[in-house]
Amino acid sequence: MTRREEGFVLVAMIWIIAILAVVTLGFAHRSLLDQRAAALALDHSKAQYLARGSVNYAVADMRNKAFMEGLLAQARAQLHGTRGGFRARSVAPPAANVRLTDKAPNLIETGGMYSADSGGEGNTASYSVVDAEGRISVNTAPEEVLDNIEGLGMRTVFAIMRRRGSELSPEERAPFLAIEELRQLEDIDEDAWEGDDDSPGLRDLFTIHGDGRINVNTASREVLAAIPDLDESTVDRIIGYRQGDDGKLGTGDDRQFRSLDTMSSDLEINPTDLAPLARYCTFESHFFTITGFATQRQGKVRAAAQAVVNIQPGSAVVLSWSEGEFGP
Repeated sequence: MTRREEGFVLVAMIWIIAILAVVTLGFAHRSLLDQRAAALALDHSKAQYLARGSVNYAVADMRNKAFMEGLLAQARAQLHGTRGGFRARSVAPPAANVRLTDKAPNLIETGGMYSADSGGEGNTASYSVVDAEGRISVNTAPEEVLDNIEGLGMRTVFAIMRRRGSELSPEERAPFLAIEELRQLEDIDEDAWEGDDDSPGLRDLFTIHGDGRINVNTASREVLAAIPDLDESTVDRIIGYRQGDDGKLGTGDDRQFRSLDTMSSDLEINPTDLAPLARYCTFESHFFTITGFATQRQGKVRAAAQAVVNIQPGSAVVLSWSEGEFGP
């Protein structure tokens, strides 16, 4: 073999080695990517199962409380039957007595409730509970309440009432199945729907659940402001009483109203000023939205699950379940 041929063979071998090296590096890189993707998928699955478990934890807690309330109601009924003059009052749904923004560092460690806007740093599992009846039901709220909502035009209210169709038969009516359906109606633009830092958007005022009455113990200032004939000073008194001594909602000293009879004394206000509440409000709730959150990889991988729960005598029924990203 001549030197020229030997040189050609050497160059060819170098090229072959280079090509094999590139192919090997390519396979190695692909394997590394596959490994990372598999690890990421595994972490996301872990987070998703933790989010589901958080919701199931809250549902189980509600069911236990509803069961205990049912036993208490039975005991009161028996007492009423054996001792004249005692009348068991209606028992508030279990979650109505829970401060909806109580926070625990980590559900896995201590249990409890955790707000959606609390960050999600680290590996956490947590849940939040929102009272659906602290909002305005787009399906059952009286028309005059809808008329009072700032940002909701006359044509939009008309479209809502037409869809609800009080003059139609139950088979012909088309109730809203999700509040997002409101975005398809006239005059509801993105700004009105999303809101801003100064005022909440329409999406934060509505629910599709409930009988149309608003829970005065959990309603926001903007929701209370939509109650016809309820003046602003009364709304301020209601919020101020609920805030407790520290002047903040969602803390340990928050207070609740038990009934309309005691509300006037609690607020030191004329009972006639509370007349609108007797028509449009309630002090108990039966529909709650539970959102479970979980993170892995110090918050880089996140998952959420959400359930709507109906509190019934002795139990809590899950009406719907969804999974995905749920923002505050």
